[in-house]
Amino acid sequence: MTPTEAPPTKTEPLVWEADTPIFRNKFVMGGMLAAVGIATLFLALVTTAMMVSRHRYEGIPGVLAFSAAIGGGVWLLLMGVSLVFFRGGMRTRVVVDGERVTQTVVSRRADRGGLAAVLVGAASGSPGTAGAGLIAAATRSESARFSDLQAVEVRPERGEIRLRNDWRTVMQLFAPPERFGEIVERLRLLVAARAEPVKRADLPPLIKLPVIMGALVFGGFLLVEFPLGFDARRVLPMVALTLLAILGPPAWRRWLGWLLATGIAGAVFHLWRIEPPSPGREDIGWALGVQLGVIGLFAAFGLAAGLGFFNPKKTLK
Repeated sequence: MTPTEAPPTKTEPLVWEADTPIFRNKFVMGGMLAAVGIATLFLALVTTAMMVSRHRYEGIPGVLAFSAAIGGGVWLLLMGVSLVFFRGGMRTRVVVDGERVTQTVVSRRADRGGLAAVLVGAASGSPGTAGAGLIAAATRSESARFSDLQAVEVRPERGEIRLRNDWRTVMQLFAPPERFGEIVERLRLLVAARAEPVKRADLPPLIKLPVIMGALVFGGFLLVEFPLGFDARRVLPMVALTLLAILGPPAWRRWLGWLLATGIAGAVFHLWRIEPPSPGREDIGWALGVQLGVIGLFAAFGLAAGLGFFNPKKTLK
């Protein structure tokens, strides 16, 4: 036990260092997956829209496969960077005082790995790889106030501790086995003493943001001339209703959700009956499938909102 890891008194901060495995760190892995996934999805949408606008429907499987291959290659590259530069883990130091818990990456390998990801992404023209490197650099230090926390979850077999607020995990810690019980006890005492009652009137912004961005991006994508005549007269109200449902008062959300889901189902059924998609062409299957899949995302949101999945939960005490 080093001097910085000596058992603290009630007034001294609790300090320890531990090796944090990258592949079990949900924030690092989630950030990299989000960066690669968003870049891959954007590439797939742009290339598919180009094929559809030119009525080259037979090229859609190829551009989707190409996008998936690019995304998979970037992901494998990032895993290789993690193994070579990080060796699968990072050394972190955690400091717990009476007000907050702070976790800082102290490994020099993290600097080299993050820089390598940024340089490789810039050199290869891959925003996903560069973005993942920037995410790794941005998460070198993080902290959470005990007044914002509500629970401490533990996985002793992994030496893992998760600090949660009222709706998500805000920090993931790893602790040495010989001090695990002491650390968990101190964290739970501080959370119990400092936590404040939470009364959330609406969803957190981090839940609303993906819905807003998805509505705008996928709505713009559907404005391309697809086989089924679901044109701007239907796309724009669908996007507007989605935005109103997620941004409007929670009391309206369920009604707007049902209106959105039933409106989409009715519009698709009506169009299919009166204007069947290009009956003279045999190569529209992929284009029609992509179009209906994206429209289905809006309908799925409406159904989920109608069932109350996007309404705030009860107040935590």
